[in-house]
Amino acid sequence: MPYKMVKKGYPWQGGQERFQKEFFPLSAYETNLGLSESGQLSAQEAERFRNLELEESLAETASQAAED
Repeated sequence: MPYKMVKKGYPWQGGQERFQKEFFPLSAYETNLGLSESGQLSAQEAERFRNLELEESLAETASQAAED
């Protein structure tokens, strides 16, 4: 699981325990991206993921066209 380093407490407390790893789960999108890159997605899931990417790119294109 990915993590980020988080400062806890006050600066004058110092020490290594002040910096702690805070773990957070991957989103479904990031999980699918990792699985598709490693080739572990089934054909149907890969198709669904591809459609999602196309839909996102179309939405971005439409929003850019609306701004122009």
